[in-house]
Amino acid sequence: ARSARGRLVWMVESAVGGRETAACVMHAAAPREAARAERELRDAVDCREVYVAEFSAVMGAHIGPGALGIAHAPAELVGPAPGAVAGAI
Repeated sequence: ARSARGRLVWMVESAVGGRETAACVMHAAAPREAARAERELRDAVDCREVYVAEFSAVMGAHIGPGALGIAHAPAELVGPAPGAVAGAI
């Protein structure tokens, strides 16, 4: 059986279909779980970049401690890869 974290990663993997993506792992007072989700996501998906952020206090109050979420978008919609020179060929 997959963990909830594993299901989140699987959902992103299924949605991106092998395309390069950019993602943000969000957590509510769960930095260790978020770090694990980041590693699993990087192993499963071609990620140009992955950010880790804590939910706002308002979100945390409604969803409770320990919650995780992953947002993602196709990398081409996010912009150039970190360190890329604009206009470089």
